[in-house]
Amino acid sequence: MGTPKLVVDIARARVLETCKRQLHVRLKIASLPTETTTFGLLIYGLCYEVFVVSFDDGYYPYERVSFGLLPTSSSTYKNAEKTLMDLLQLKESTSIVVFDA
Repeated sequence: MGTPKLVVDIARARVLETCKRQLHVRLKIASLPTETTTFGLLIYGLCYEVFVVSFDDGYYPYERVSFGLLPTSSSTYKNAEKTLMDLLQLKESTSIVVFDA
């Protein structure tokens, strides 16, 4: 929504690299498979994307688990429920990783 694709792609790569660095820190103390996961959130313009990055036998697979449009006006208020559900799911996922460890 107004943000050039190249800028978004560069920012997405930075978010994923940050997740990978966070994962390296976690791997030093991890004792359970659930501890080998990190999460990233990219916000650009009025859009957001949520990523999960894990470690699997030397690889760092990532997945975009949700994306959407932020509710910022009366014309986009319909997105509020999905945005809140995505953020609550992110919170629940991070709690599972942290507290199950």
